[in-house]
Amino acid sequence: MLTPSYAVGLFTSILKKQGYDLDLFDCTPYLPTHEFLKEALPVTRANSLLNSRKFDPISLWGKAKDNLLDDFSKKLDEFKPSAIIFSTVVEDTWPQLKELLRVLRDYPGIPSLTGGVFTTMAPEIVIQHPDIQVIGTGEGEEVIVDFCEAVRTKGDILHIPGTWAKDAEGSIIRNKRRSLVNINNTIADFSLFDDRRFLRPLGAKIWKAMPLETYRGCPYTCTFCNSPAQVVIAKESGQGNYLRRKRMENLQHEMELLIKRHAPDFFISMTMLSWRVQNKTLLIS
Repeated sequence: MLTPSYAVGLFTSILKKQGYDLDLFDCTPYLPTHEFLKEALPVTRANSLLNSRKFDPISLWGKAKDNLLDDFSKKLDEFKPSAIIFSTVVEDTWPQLKELLRVLRDYPGIPSLTGGVFTTMAPEIVIQHPDIQVIGTGEGEEVIVDFCEAVRTKGDILHIPGTWAKDAEGSIIRNKRRSLVNINNTIADFSLFDDRRFLRPLGAKIWKAMPLETYRGCPYTCTFCNSPAQVVIAKESGQGNYLRRKRMENLQHEMELLIKRHAPDFFISMTMLSWRVQNKTLLIS
């Protein structure tokens, strides 16, 4: 029920500028292969949670897929990637990632980098998995460039700042954290996503909604959120203030560009603000 990952949009934009050929394997349309997830698809939760009037998910997103691992293997055969980047946003996607990593055992020699909020919050858990090679321990905009360049030049992928890695003997190398990035430097590129991924049920209608980052971090300390921990990590590691706001002129340019590219009905902001594009009404929840 979420709009596409803003981080994937940022990484797409950055790596395209570096001249890399990219493709995306989106796990969202697939039925869970682990038993503890009872919901058929995350995007159907609006039905069960009464967040909207009833809708037909098949007419919106197509029939749910149940061949995740076979399709992932097929993607590897067709695209033949030189490197793979996994985004593990929260802990309930970790079991799915472990299944994808088992597929990679049949494709030795493809380096992989795993990042995301869960990896940052629980690096000791993630790095211990036998199929994990390199993990990101914070923001990934600069890490992915260094990682991909190291793969391209057959350089060292074990000592990239902002990562942990395992050497051939299994020893863990804990590299230092990087400086916090300037969030004004990159405009997200969502061109790799299926256009149906932007459809969002809300109220009595189906809207086309685009994710938008207006600032990164949060001044509040909600116990269910990772943002307070990010603030503490940044302070204790000497990175500075994790809360950064995007400049208004940059935000305006980004919104204009996304409207031109995708013609959305709404912007879903990380600050819980929603801009309705059609009549310029600002809704604050």
